[in-house]
Order: sequence, then C-alpha cells, then structure tokens
Amino acid sequence: MSYTTIVEALQDTIEAVTGTANVYEYLRYSSDIQRRGELFVDNEILNTWMLTRTAAPSVDQLGEVFTRSHNFEVHSYYQIDDSATSEKTHQQLVDDVMDALNENSEVVAGAAYLTGTAQLIEYPSDGRMFAGVLCHFARIGLNVEESESCA
Repeated sequence: MSYTTIVEALQDTIEAVTGTANVYEYLRYSSDIQRRGELFVDNEILNTWMLTRTAAPSVDQLGEVFTRSHNFEVHSYYQIDDSATSEKTHQQLVDDVMDALNENSEVVAGAAYLTGTAQLIEYPSDGRMFAGVLCHFARIGLNVEESESCA
C-alpha cells in the first residue's frame, strides 16, 4: 500500500459529497488571479478542499509486520458571503465531509482503515485570507491505519 493510494481514496470520498468542489490530494496555492479561478472557484464561489499528511508513525509488530498510522488533515476554504449565509453552508459541508469520511471507514478495501472518527480541529470565527479572498476555514483531522509486511 502507499500514501498515494490512501490519499486518492480520501479525495474520492470528499469529491462525492454534494457541495464540495476543487478537491485536491495536496495543498495548493496561487496568487495569480486567473490561476486562482481555475484552481479554487466553482460557480463564482471560492470553494476548495485539500488534503495533507502531517505525520506517519509506524509500529513494528512481531518483526514481520508493521502498522503505519497516517495522520491527515483536510483544509477547506469557502468564500465568505454574509448575505448568502455562507458560514451555515460551509459548516454544513464540513459536517457532511466528516460524515462521509466516517461512513467510509474502510478507506482502501481490505488494506487501510479510518481509526477513530474525522474531527473538526479548527474553525476560526474571524475567517482567513486565501488566494486574496476572505474565506471561512476549516481543518478536519483524521487517522488512517494500514498494516504492511516487512518482507
């Protein structure tokens, strides 16, 4: 198994959630206005979801098998528009993404599993600038575990 296989499976799960857009398996940035639109804007709203792995500790089990725990974060940016109650929309999307990740606890069939549950780690109340746009920001944490043979 590989990191790439796991992160692609997580990306697929997030993309399947209605209302998410521009889902990437790694952190993306751009200060160029045209590129920003191509990467992060959907229906004239900046809406993007990105995965990053923050740690991957391994534990040896009996010298022939090891377990690796992949600590992932999902970063989400959603353009603030008070007149459209964008915070409620984004908060609901965050819940929907966490629910989808939790429901798909077997991340890669027979090989990698979500341990625990996806959790909202951070949701600043004052928003955050991203690619020159004031956005709601959410950081979701999750842990995916896999067992591998050393041979």
